[in-house]
Amino acid sequence: KVPTYDNVFVDEAQDLNEAQRIFIGKLMGQSGRLIAVGDTHQAIYGFRGADHNSMHRIKHDFGCKELPLSICYRCDTSVVETAQRFVPHITARSQADKGEVRYVDHGLHWDDYQSDDYILCRTNAPLVSEAMRLCVKGHNVCILGRDIIPGLMKNVKSICSSYNGEASSRDVMEWYQDQVDALPERKKYKAYAMWDQAGVLCAICGSTPMGPEAFKKILEDLFSDRRPVVPHIVLSTIHKSKGLEADRVFILKPHQLPHPMAKGLDELQQEDNLHYVAITRAKHMLTYLIDRSEV
Repeated sequence: KVPTYDNVFVDEAQDLNEAQRIFIGKLMGQSGRLIAVGDTHQAIYGFRGADHNSMHRIKHDFGCKELPLSICYRCDTSVVETAQRFVPHITARSQADKGEVRYVDHGLHWDDYQSDDYILCRTNAPLVSEAMRLCVKGHNVCILGRDIIPGLMKNVKSICSSYNGEASSRDVMEWYQDQVDALPERKKYKAYAMWDQAGVLCAICGSTPMGPEAFKKILEDLFSDRRPVVPHIVLSTIHKSKGLEADRVFILKPHQLPHPMAKGLDELQQEDNLHYVAITRAKHMLTYLIDRSEV
């Protein structure tokens, strides 16, 4: 038997699925009250089963009264104005500073980075390449998302076993091409995620053959479960950055928004939501790093 409560509070309500909404109803019983806080424009977890219409369904199913929270207390006005492209009703707090939004060519930005900056990207592979370059330049870096290491290492071991115990970037790409070619038609959507994994491993090894232990050490040195206490440049996919903030945020490979695999209206809406989330991580300065060769 599920216990019931007079008041049920739900945060990040835009990320609920149907089963979770049913469970909330059981917690409320016959006379409970629901207070749900969320932002429809931050619904970005459809890929793992969240309902992108969750806020609307909560309002409908539980007869909720809608109270807007349209003032942004995090971002300066220029950042908010950029976010208005996706959420026109968002406004900056009164007396907010102007802040700055910049567009900088990738390759002309290396001296811009400071400790505690955030670098955000739609996919992982560009983050690894950027982090490796920053390590060479003497910066402390970490990439949020240590949970991807086990899956990568499983593939590393399979790749290396196919190439006499070590693998270079060429070997990695050959192995992944074989895996992509073997996908049945109904699973071709997995190809982009697989190429992102391949890009991560290629950024690590380059043309130098490496064994599983060398791959593992670099992955564990680069990736972290959480933002480190000591000053670092923090790199993250946009999904991993949700709920975080920094004074200065750089968006790497902005042409990947929307993702090439996003086709349907629901998917494209969530890509817009991702872009909005990326913009609103920045408190004072937002920089788009433009790669002219890929635009």
